[in-house]
Amino acid sequence: MKRDRILGVFILSLLAACGGGGNGASTAQVNLPSVPEIVPPPAVIHADSDYYDQVQQIHLAYLGAAADPAALNFWATRNNAAKLAIKISDLAIAYNTDANARTYIDALANSQSSQEIYRGNNDVFLTTVYKTLFSRAPSAMEKTQWLNQLDSGKLSRQQAPVMILGNAPSGDVALLKNKLLAAREFSAAINTTELKALFTSAPDALAVSRALLSAIPALPADNPLLAPVARAAVKRFEADAQPTAFPLPGGSVRGFTGYLFRRPAAIMCATVQGKQRVDDFQPLENGLRYLKAEELASQEFNAHHTDCSDSNGTRRISFDGAGNATLTGNGATLRYTAAQVSGALNGLPIEDPVNKTKTTLLAYALPLAYGSASVVLVEKVVVAGSPGESISAWSQP
Repeated sequence: MKRDRILGVFILSLLAACGGGGNGASTAQVNLPSVPEIVPPPAVIHADSDYYDQVQQIHLAYLGAAADPAALNFWATRNNAAKLAIKISDLAIAYNTDANARTYIDALANSQSSQEIYRGNNDVFLTTVYKTLFSRAPSAMEKTQWLNQLDSGKLSRQQAPVMILGNAPSGDVALLKNKLLAAREFSAAINTTELKALFTSAPDALAVSRALLSAIPALPADNPLLAPVARAAVKRFEADAQPTAFPLPGGSVRGFTGYLFRRPAAIMCATVQGKQRVDDFQPLENGLRYLKAEELASQEFNAHHTDCSDSNGTRRISFDGAGNATLTGNGATLRYTAAQVSGALNGLPIEDPVNKTKTTLLAYALPLAYGSASVVLVEKVVVAGSPGESISAWSQP
């Protein structure tokens, strides 16, 4: 009984505390715990420039080219205002739900410039996408995966390039990084009012950066040759586009049309009168220039470049232990003494009175492991009575 009385008193005291017992309203206050105010995270504010890399990557995917400054700024400003996803994989998915993302992608995918490179059936289309992005054909598994989606209608040709880019295999990431670096430098080099007008209006301007980006190597990462070569590509197109006393002969193409990257130098080719030939080269800024014949002692060059491809066996040049050179090819053999080679390496031409030519040489090396070096040798020949000079290049495979 005592226990029941204690329990009753306890219940009455609880009721009184809550205002539920006794004859009058209780003045007791209930102190509820304070609830912190929920503050939403601040909205992320992007600068237009945050979208530059996205625009460059989309231009690569759909046009195979770098964005000129006008396009770069236009799309970056528009995409920022529309708050589009910056990350390519997110943008690829947003295509299905975001009208602004779809409008952006479709504008490039349906452009004449994109249609020029993406032709044929879905098989041909897919192979072109892979070559544009990754400079290779798709594997059998990749082809099956993407063709099934294209042929079934689950994936449109408008969305396919950005979707493939957003799902780039890990083995292709280094190449994409180098292509992006080259595109950045190419666009940055278009830095005058005249150049901006030229690259906006010239019908062949896209071809200039297409040729460059299609030749970019995957290795080394952050290739130090990319920036100077991209700048050289812009300058060459500018020079070819200007009225000159010697206009380009028929069948010529403005700007460089081919590139071959070697470790110590990049070889650049132009198409003149319908034929591509080595036209310039860009050594690494930290490349070692050889100025003495003995530095080329016992070296042999059998990869001769006339069209920005390796044409082994056509011409060869070798140096004996003292630096004397023997050049063979085209049914002829030429021999230069070490003294002549050293002079040619320092700008003193080797004169051939029979063929009326003057030849100079340039050699650049990039030191490799164990004291070896990768060397590019460039031969410049001036023929009496002919404008300009002929350039040949050799590298070691």
